[in-house]
Amino acid sequence: QAGAILLRLLDQLDPERREAFVLADLEGFTAPEIAELTGANLTTVYTRIRAARERMAAGLAALRQEVA
Repeated sequence: QAGAILLRLLDQLDPERREAFVLADLEGFTAPEIAELTGANLTTVYTRIRAARERMAAGLAALRQEVA
């Protein structure tokens, strides 16, 4: 069930933020590594990761409210 929830939350992210989040938080890449892999500016990568984490947290909180 956790995998299904993760996929549901990931589906709510735009592709760039999803990519940054997956590479950083699931695959363990650093932001500089992600910037090199994707060709994105390092500041942009940090912004994408932060925004994705915030959206994932908000989505998880919303799911908890649904269950409660």
